[in-house]
Amino acid sequence: MTFSVHSRYQDGVFMFWDKEPGIKSYKISYSYNFDQPFTQFKVIDKCGSIVNTMSNTTPLFGTLKNKVPFAWKPSDYSINNDKDIFIKITPVDDAGVDQAAWAMKIIQPYCTNTNKSLILSGVAASAASVDQSVEIVLPCMANSGFVKVTSGTLHIAKNTRTYEMVVTSTDGVSNFGAVFNKVFVRGAGGSATFSLECSLKNGMLW
Repeated sequence: MTFSVHSRYQDGVFMFWDKEPGIKSYKISYSYNFDQPFTQFKVIDKCGSIVNTMSNTTPLFGTLKNKVPFAWKPSDYSINNDKDIFIKITPVDDAGVDQAAWAMKIIQPYCTNTNKSLILSGVAASAASVDQSVEIVLPCMANSGFVKVTSGTLHIAKNTRTYEMVVTSTDGVSNFGAVFNKVFVRGAGGSATFSLECSLKNGMLW
Protein backbone atom coordinates (compact mmCIF):
# COMPACT_ATOMS: atom_id res chain seq x y z
CA MET A 1 0.00 0.00 0.00
CA THR A 2 1.08 3.59 -0.52
CA PHE A 3 -0.40 7.08 -0.29
CA SER A 4 -1.53 9.65 -2.83
CA VAL A 5 -0.24 13.19 -3.19
CA HIS A 6 -3.33 15.18 -4.09
CA SER A 7 -1.52 18.48 -4.63
CA ARG A 8 1.93 19.99 -4.18
CA TYR A 9 1.61 23.63 -3.20
CA GLN A 10 4.29 26.24 -2.89
CA ASP A 11 3.80 26.25 0.87
CA GLY A 12 3.07 22.61 1.55
CA VAL A 13 1.86 19.14 0.61
CA PHE A 14 -1.62 17.61 0.70
CA MET A 15 -1.68 13.81 0.71
CA PHE A 16 -4.04 11.06 1.79
CA TRP A 17 -4.52 7.29 1.98
CA ASP A 18 -7.24 4.74 2.69
CA LYS A 19 -8.34 4.12 6.27
CA GLU A 20 -7.44 0.62 7.44
CA PRO A 21 -9.33 -1.45 10.01
CA GLY A 22 -7.33 -2.15 13.15
CA ILE A 23 -4.92 0.74 12.58
CA LYS A 24 -4.93 3.56 15.14
CA SER A 25 -2.11 5.80 13.94
CA TYR A 26 0.58 6.36 11.32
CA LYS A 27 4.24 7.28 11.75
CA ILE A 28 5.48 9.61 8.99
CA SER A 29 9.20 9.66 8.19
CA TYR A 30 11.30 11.43 5.60
CA SER A 31 14.70 11.25 3.95
CA TYR A 32 16.41 13.12 1.14
CA ASN A 33 17.29 9.87 -0.64
CA PHE A 34 16.07 6.29 -0.65
CA ASP A 35 19.39 4.87 0.57
CA GLN A 36 19.73 7.24 3.54
CA PRO A 37 18.26 6.88 7.06
CA PHE A 38 14.66 8.04 7.53
CA THR A 39 13.71 10.46 10.30
CA GLN A 40 10.25 10.32 11.89
CA PHE A 41 8.69 13.78 12.02
CA LYS A 42 4.99 13.20 12.66
CA VAL A 43 2.53 10.72 14.16
CA ILE A 44 -1.10 11.16 13.20
CA ASP A 45 -4.21 9.23 14.18
CA LYS A 46 -6.74 7.75 11.78
CA CYS A 47 -8.65 11.06 11.63
CA GLY A 48 -5.70 12.68 9.89
CA SER A 49 -4.08 16.06 10.34
CA ILE A 50 -4.34 19.31 8.43
CA VAL A 51 -2.60 22.67 8.54
CA ASN A 52 -5.30 25.32 8.26
CA THR A 53 -2.80 28.03 7.38
CA MET A 54 -1.74 26.18 4.25
CA SER A 55 -3.34 27.36 1.00
CA ASN A 56 -6.34 25.59 -0.50
CA THR A 57 -6.65 22.78 2.03
CA THR A 58 -10.08 23.49 3.50
CA PRO A 59 -12.12 22.59 0.36
CA LEU A 60 -10.11 19.40 -0.12
CA PHE A 61 -10.45 18.20 3.46
CA GLY A 62 -14.21 17.59 3.21
CA THR A 63 -14.05 15.63 -0.05
CA LEU A 64 -12.10 12.61 1.19
CA LYS A 65 -14.49 10.08 2.72
CA ASN A 66 -12.90 6.99 4.26
CA LYS A 67 -9.49 8.56 3.77
CA VAL A 68 -6.79 9.74 6.16
CA PRO A 69 -5.74 13.27 5.08
CA PHE A 70 -2.41 14.85 5.95
CA ALA A 71 -1.73 18.43 4.91
CA TRP A 72 1.62 19.74 6.09
CA LYS A 73 4.35 22.28 5.57
CA PRO A 74 7.92 20.97 5.26
CA SER A 75 9.16 24.19 6.88
CA ASP A 76 7.23 23.34 10.06
CA TYR A 77 9.49 20.30 10.52
CA SER A 78 12.77 21.86 9.31
CA ILE A 79 12.53 19.82 6.10
CA ASN A 80 14.11 21.43 3.04
CA ASN A 81 11.25 22.46 0.75
CA ASP A 82 13.58 22.79 -2.25
CA LYS A 83 14.72 19.17 -2.38
CA ASP A 84 13.12 15.90 -3.38
CA ILE A 85 11.62 14.36 -0.24
CA PHE A 86 11.25 10.63 0.23
CA ILE A 87 8.30 9.85 2.51
CA LYS A 88 7.69 6.56 4.31
CA ILE A 89 4.56 5.69 6.33
CA THR A 90 4.46 3.03 9.04
CA PRO A 91 0.98 2.00 10.31
CA VAL A 92 0.57 1.27 14.02
CA ASP A 93 -2.17 -1.18 15.04
CA ASP A 94 -4.64 -0.87 17.90
CA ALA A 95 -2.22 -2.76 20.18
CA GLY A 96 0.53 -0.22 19.50
CA VAL A 97 2.60 -2.54 17.30
CA ASP A 98 4.33 -1.14 14.23
CA GLN A 99 3.27 -2.82 11.00
CA ALA A 100 5.34 -3.11 7.83
CA ALA A 101 6.12 0.29 6.34
CA TRP A 102 4.58 1.09 2.98
CA ALA A 103 6.65 1.71 -0.10
CA MET A 104 8.48 5.02 0.06
CA LYS A 105 7.30 7.75 -2.28
CA ILE A 106 9.06 10.75 -3.77
CA ILE A 107 7.58 14.24 -3.36
CA GLN A 108 9.22 16.80 -5.61
CA PRO A 109 9.52 20.54 -4.89
CA TYR A 110 6.73 22.81 -6.07
CA CYS A 111 7.06 23.71 -9.75
CA THR A 112 4.65 25.36 -12.18
CA ASN A 113 6.17 23.45 -15.10
CA THR A 114 4.30 20.18 -15.63
CA ASN A 115 6.99 18.77 -17.95
CA LYS A 116 9.35 17.65 -15.23
CA SER A 117 12.17 15.18 -14.97
CA LEU A 118 13.41 13.13 -12.05
CA ILE A 119 16.87 11.76 -11.42
CA LEU A 120 16.95 8.91 -8.93
CA SER A 121 20.46 8.01 -7.85
CA GLY A 122 22.02 6.08 -5.01
CA VAL A 123 23.02 2.63 -3.82
CA ALA A 124 20.72 -0.37 -4.16
CA ALA A 125 21.42 -2.88 -1.39
CA SER A 126 22.07 -6.51 -2.26
CA ALA A 127 18.96 -8.73 -2.25
CA ALA A 128 18.24 -12.27 -3.38
CA SER A 129 15.00 -11.66 -5.31
CA VAL A 130 12.72 -8.96 -6.68
CA ASP A 131 10.38 -9.48 -3.70
CA GLN A 132 13.22 -8.21 -1.48
CA SER A 133 14.00 -5.21 -3.67
CA VAL A 134 13.64 -1.62 -2.53
CA GLU A 135 10.32 -0.31 -3.87
CA ILE A 136 10.19 3.39 -4.79
CA VAL A 137 6.99 5.10 -5.94
CA LEU A 138 7.45 8.00 -8.36
CA PRO A 139 5.54 11.31 -8.06
CA CYS A 140 3.52 10.43 -11.19
CA MET A 141 3.71 8.24 -14.29
CA ALA A 142 6.92 8.33 -16.30
CA ASN A 143 7.10 8.50 -20.08
CA SER A 144 10.62 7.11 -20.25
CA GLY A 145 13.58 6.08 -18.17
CA PHE A 146 17.31 5.62 -18.73
CA VAL A 147 19.53 3.87 -16.22
CA LYS A 148 23.28 3.85 -15.73
CA VAL A 149 25.25 1.75 -13.25
CA THR A 150 28.63 2.95 -12.02
CA SER A 151 29.48 -0.01 -9.80
CA GLY A 152 28.10 -3.49 -9.23
CA THR A 153 25.23 -5.26 -10.94
CA LEU A 154 21.74 -3.77 -10.72
CA HIS A 155 18.44 -5.60 -11.08
CA ILE A 156 15.62 -3.15 -11.80
CA ALA A 157 11.94 -3.81 -12.52
CA LYS A 158 8.64 -1.95 -12.90
CA ASN A 159 6.80 -4.39 -10.63
CA THR A 160 7.36 -7.72 -8.92
CA ARG A 161 5.62 -9.78 -11.60
CA THR A 162 7.59 -8.83 -14.70
CA TYR A 163 11.07 -9.27 -16.06
CA GLU A 164 13.94 -7.73 -14.11
CA MET A 165 16.34 -5.75 -16.26
CA VAL A 166 19.99 -6.48 -15.41
CA VAL A 167 22.44 -3.59 -15.85
CA THR A 168 26.17 -3.60 -15.07
CA SER A 169 28.79 -0.89 -14.93
CA THR A 170 30.06 -1.88 -18.40
CA ASP A 171 26.69 -1.43 -20.13
CA GLY A 172 26.69 2.36 -20.44
CA VAL A 173 23.25 4.02 -20.52
CA SER A 174 20.38 1.53 -20.86
CA ASN A 175 16.79 2.24 -21.86
CA PHE A 176 14.46 1.19 -19.03
CA GLY A 177 11.37 1.68 -21.20
CA ALA A 178 8.21 3.72 -20.86
CA VAL A 179 5.03 4.00 -18.77
CA PHE A 180 5.87 3.15 -15.18
CA ASN A 181 5.06 4.68 -11.81
CA LYS A 182 7.37 2.76 -9.52
CA VAL A 183 10.70 0.95 -9.60
CA PHE A 184 12.10 -2.03 -7.74
CA VAL A 185 15.88 -2.01 -7.37
CA ARG A 186 18.40 -4.42 -5.87
CA GLY A 187 22.04 -5.26 -6.15
CA ALA A 188 23.08 -8.77 -7.21
CA GLY A 189 26.00 -10.30 -5.31
CA GLY A 190 26.60 -6.96 -3.58
CA SER A 191 25.33 -3.40 -3.67
CA ALA A 192 24.96 -1.47 -6.92
CA THR A 193 25.40 2.25 -7.46
CA PHE A 194 23.12 3.63 -10.15
CA SER A 195 21.21 6.59 -11.53
CA LEU A 196 17.83 6.54 -13.25
CA GLU A 197 16.65 9.56 -15.23
CA CYS A 198 12.88 9.69 -15.79
CA SER A 199 10.74 11.97 -17.92
CA LEU A 200 7.49 12.48 -16.00
CA LYS A 201 4.08 12.74 -17.62
CA ASN A 202 1.90 15.84 -17.49
CA GLY A 203 -1.00 15.83 -15.08
CA MET A 204 -1.83 15.71 -11.40
CA LEU A 205 0.34 14.07 -8.84
CA TRP A 206 -1.16 11.00 -7.25
